Amino acid sequence: RMLEQIEQYSNLFITQKLLNACGFDISQQTKKLNQWLKNNIGNFAPMFNCNLADAPILDWSIAGEDAATNAKHPDMAELQAGINAITPNDQACIGRYSEPRLVYASDAFFNQTLGEPKHQANDRRTVHIAIDVFLPAGTPVHTPYAATVHSASIQDADFDYGGLVTLKHTNEDGLIFYTLYGHLAWDEVNALTQGQIIAKGEPFAKLGDYNQNGTWPPHVHFQLGLADIHGEKWNGVVNADDLKIWQNIYPDPAPLLNLNFGHATCKVLDHDTEYKRRIAWSGANLSLTYDEPLLLQRGYECQMYDEWGRTYLDAFNNVPHVGHANKRLTKVVARQMQMLNTNTRYLHQAQSDYAENMLNKMPNHIDCIFFLNSASEANELAMRMAREYTGSKHTIVSEAGYHGNTLTAIDLSEYKFNTKGGKGAKDWVHIVPIPDGYRGEYKDSDPEAGIKYAQYTKDIIDKLTAKGEKLAAFITESFPSVGGQIIPPQGYLKAVFEYTRAAGGIAIADEVQTGMGRLGKYFWGFEQQNAVPHMIILGKPIGNGHPIGILATTRKIADKFANGMEFFSTFGGSTLSCTIGNEVLKIVDDEKLQENAENVGTYMLDQFKLMQIDTPSIGDVRGLGLFIGIEMIEPDGSPSAARADYIANRMAEKRILIGTDGPHHNVLKLRAPLIFSKADADYLLHHIKIIFTEQQDLAW
Repeated sequence: RMLEQIEQYSNLFITQKLLNACGFDISQQTKKLNQWLKNNIGNFAPMFNCNLADAPILDWSIAGEDAATNAKHPDMAELQAGINAITPNDQACIGRYSEPRLVYASDAFFNQTLGEPKHQANDRRTVHIAIDVFLPAGTPVHTPYAATVHSASIQDADFDYGGLVTLKHTNEDGLIFYTLYGHLAWDEVNALTQGQIIAKGEPFAKLGDYNQNGTWPPHVHFQLGLADIHGEKWNGVVNADDLKIWQNIYPDPAPLLNLNFGHATCKVLDHDTEYKRRIAWSGANLSLTYDEPLLLQRGYECQMYDEWGRTYLDAFNNVPHVGHANKRLTKVVARQMQMLNTNTRYLHQAQSDYAENMLNKMPNHIDCIFFLNSASEANELAMRMAREYTGSKHTIVSEAGYHGNTLTAIDLSEYKFNTKGGKGAKDWVHIVPIPDGYRGEYKDSDPEAGIKYAQYTKDIIDKLTAKGEKLAAFITESFPSVGGQIIPPQGYLKAVFEYTRAAGGIAIADEVQTGMGRLGKYFWGFEQQNAVPHMIILGKPIGNGHPIGILATTRKIADKFANGMEFFSTFGGSTLSCTIGNEVLKIVDDEKLQENAENVGTYMLDQFKLMQIDTPSIGDVRGLGLFIGIEMIEPDGSPSAARADYIANRMAEKRILIGTDGPHHNVLKLRAPLIFSKADADYLLHHIKIIFTEQQDLAW
């Protein structure tokens, strides 16, 4: 298999890669050529009749201001418009050497490993290893140094070279080097013959138009090579993982354009430098995901891209509910920012539109909404309202629950206050066990498990009543996510909410992780449980990354809260936030994303359960829709945080993002954006199956 993989590479590349791996200096010939080039800057013939030193430089890098909006399928007309904007009167502009780009979207730039499904996250060549000069089609191209024609051909596929010429040069010291010119007009290329002598400064080609240059904006791709290592067609775009070697084989050609070395070289962010910068300003408890932190620059749909354009399939982040950089959202954001962004002290239809549309998704008795900036704020407000309504502080929370990072939210989050650094439960906080049908006291096989877990809540209420105390609230994630992607036994949530209601308390459903169609068949988690909450808490995904929080409740509770003290949040319910939230809601419906979550999620769960048969270290597979947990165990059935951590990091190495969670940190967590497709699922399943087998065979 290795031999099949390396067949695509030249002997020179393989030799240099092996020498580099062994610590040998592979740059001696390159240094010799570069010194000669440096000594002759200003002596080479101009390639075009213009001064390139003053030409503006395009930024097509991963997050570049001139890069295409669509990261998967770049629009050439958009790229041309960007060029036109900085080149009045058909002046030249330059595209950078060693620049990672996402414009290379055709299959030719992707490299599938054997047996791997075709996918955007396949290994991919992204780094442009030449300099581009953009000028109108038909512009003559001159050779900077005396040459002979080494090859001339037509590469007519879309996103290929079009007309292509390679020239061979020999300097006064006998040093041989090559230059390549891509995207040329066909007639002039076809007129050239191998061995034909081209004098210094002689025009030998013209820039091709879209129909002859691979459909690119008119330009020349100008590349310098130490040797003719790929015959007539060189790799003009290379893999970032081997960039040091490729830069040695294809050095910076700037001097041949009478430009200094580095004049048109892309300065890519350095991963280690950015890591050190982060550590310098951040608190020690602000963590990074994965053993090798990712320096991410861009997202699009279910993909994220690092500084070199490496593509990561995102099956972890639930915040981009309808996908990273959603086109509809970016459009409405830009439009609203141009119009108005103000607060709820003024009337605006965006607020009412969003509130009405959200309430239409909720039970009929929920008829009042408070807009905030996060679910943490929403939970904070929920407790204020519950205390005002009941006259009590006593609150029941779930083991391993998480409700935010404000002072009160931490007091409600057993995941925080009962772990390292926590201060324990306040005297008004009462903890019930997480309703875990796999690892908990009552198992999924017990049809009464839900009622039995709910009894813990009833017991606490009974004790409070016996002391003459009242209950303020019961708050829980409808399906505990931090608790390990738990699907409560049927009947649990219905019973605890009924007990809470009967005691005069407020039943609060935290739907941050499960709401808005993530569960597929059910729009809300409490629906699956036939439970009736007093309050519904939303955050993160409802804004697709924009900070929005919602507390939805009954008019009766809201009126009780209106005790004379004004409630106001400067940015909560802003015109921008409501416009974004409303559009997210529309996208979920218009694009049938709840149905997609059901179909793709069910397919993945079925496949994981099949893998479980042959993987003893998988203790449990659970979930609904695109809310999935896989519990990893040791041979004795104990939780295996080490296996879960290993799998998550190995998947990240394969550029597929998943996470871990649970009280024992042994549950693989998958919460992909709702646009996650079956093709995305197949790619993930292919790699995780291999890693499941890999970790099973390791000695732990």
